[in-house]
Amino acid sequence: MNINHWKSALSLALVPAFALTLLSGCQQTAAPPAESSSTGKGGHVIAANTWGVGAYPLDIIFEALTPLETSAGDLSIDLANNEFKVDKVVTDLQNQLTSGADGVLFLGMSQTIFPTVAQLCQNFEVPFVFHANIPADADWPAIQENAYYTGAVISQEYAAGAAMGELGLADGNQTAIISAAALGDYVHDQRIAGFTDTFEAGGGEVVYVAHSADPSEGVQKANDFMTAYPDADMIYCTGGDYLSATISAMSSRPEADYKLYGSDMSPETAQSILNGDVTALNGGQWIAGSLAAALLINRLDGHAILDENGQAPLFDNMNLVMLTKDNAQGFINLMAEGGLLTEADFDTLLYRNNPNVDYQSFYDFVGNVDELISERIS
Repeated sequence: MNINHWKSALSLALVPAFALTLLSGCQQTAAPPAESSSTGKGGHVIAANTWGVGAYPLDIIFEALTPLETSAGDLSIDLANNEFKVDKVVTDLQNQLTSGADGVLFLGMSQTIFPTVAQLCQNFEVPFVFHANIPADADWPAIQENAYYTGAVISQEYAAGAAMGELGLADGNQTAIISAAALGDYVHDQRIAGFTDTFEAGGGEVVYVAHSADPSEGVQKANDFMTAYPDADMIYCTGGDYLSATISAMSSRPEADYKLYGSDMSPETAQSILNGDVTALNGGQWIAGSLAAALLINRLDGHAILDENGQAPLFDNMNLVMLTKDNAQGFINLMAEGGLLTEADFDTLLYRNNPNVDYQSFYDFVGNVDELISERIS
């Protein structure tokens, strides 16, 4: 997207648990979106929202829409900046719908807000998709029965933690510390569970799990657990900020000799692998936004993607990409060249460019996208 550069103060006190997860990706920022921006020269107008600007895990979601926009050709994105304010999420969307949006690409910060958004879209008779986060189980049946629900794409966060548990064991680690966001943060909790289940099933032991109320506590938490567990083999950080905090704490402790692993990646954290500070990372979950937007465009073009039961789908089969010293530079290069996915990728997913696209082909693409990206950065 062609996005104006500006900064906004981050008020973590206003951020629900899921937003904290997104903000924990890393300190680096992508080109942030303006408070409201539109691109394209007509065609469908998609209302999208970002929780705020200046945090890489949020900003990169919308930067990654560029190849989709190029493939679509006549797409307009009306992007609202919620400014880290809960009360703006619904009012911004209502204003966008009143202005004539054709579809909604919704980034939910809290599971409690999804029913309100679904009802609002139904009132305006506008199709909608979700990405990154999804409604609570209790709310799913009603939302799936909503005639305007068009689909959702999310990544496998339990599997992300499990992959790091497997790698930790393969690298010879027997004891591990986990550094994570506050207890109750869904994505971090899933990563913790995946890592712990896998690592301990393989004979390892998680000796301690540190929870930080927000990323500012990360350095102190790291110092505390390194003092308490100086002989642990590895540390798994479930978000980029906690990884950065742990690296910072270790830099003042020459005796510290842990192997570091993390979930969430950026060019900055990939550089930490090349510098020798980090063993491995996984990430890339931001492309779920572009894939969900492709579902929305197909419906607006009269070709809704439906599952085998004739319902709008939930694609929850997207795995994260693994980074090690062997492909970290390739990832940095690919991001500098334009991102993880290409215009040609979206040509295969959009009905206007590929009339043969269907549920199975979409499912296969989402399920294999980590392998596709891994080949590109190898």
